[in-house]
Amino acid sequence: MTREPSDGLSADGSSQSGDSQGGIALIFAAGSGRRLSLGPKALLPWGDSVLVVRAARAARAAGLHPVVTAGPGRCEIVSHLAEAGLGESQVTVVEVPQASAGLSASFRAGVAAIAALTCDDSVAAASVRSDSRCSRLSGRTAITMMLVDQPWVGADVIARLNARYDSDRVVRAVWSGEPGHPVVMSLVHAQVAADGAQGDEAGRSWMRSRRHLIDPVECSDIGNGTDIDTPADLAAAHTSPITT
Repeated sequence: MTREPSDGLSADGSSQSGDSQGGIALIFAAGSGRRLSLGPKALLPWGDSVLVVRAARAARAAGLHPVVTAGPGRCEIVSHLAEAGLGESQVTVVEVPQASAGLSASFRAGVAAIAALTCDDSVAAASVRSDSRCSRLSGRTAITMMLVDQPWVGADVIARLNARYDSDRVVRAVWSGEPGHPVVMSLVHAQVAADGAQGDEAGRSWMRSRRHLIDPVECSDIGNGTDIDTPADLAAAHTSPITT
């Protein structure tokens, strides 16, 4: 069966489910795309825009507020999001000064930015507890970690994972039996994982040492976890339909 996964968008590209309903999507988009040699992967053309816009639309369609980490292409990312009608109130863009250090730098920067949106005493600074978003964010808030270069992860995948969310555990997408992204965990768990992350990884080491907390959720019937790392991946992405 050939199936194109839904991003949960209406015909004009807007979200069918309105603004976010409480969870956060942490979209890792600060990579330089060295192996592709085409600039930041977040800015690769996709559909009527670029990959980072696609990811943010999917997150919002699933009812989440997107927090996008950005490196060298930050200004262009903000511009593309704005052109798509995704301004500062719809998407939070976080600059990662040390993006070249790998995914761990994006993870720490993103988690710190999300913590600054909360009013939970265990995660927030006193100076930001009056923020208007405080009423719906806390240390137990679900953080859905997404890779910007997974164009077939749509709103239906994100919604399925969040439906299984338990703040004491971790939900991980499984693709035909293989664990991958997205991953959903609480902000408190994400903070601990980010503190220990090194190099080009996010929460991998933390999850490896806590396998008993992982709830795998098969998603290959509604999407595809393939990411775009090489020119061959990019060519295949534009020519191959999803087969489930």
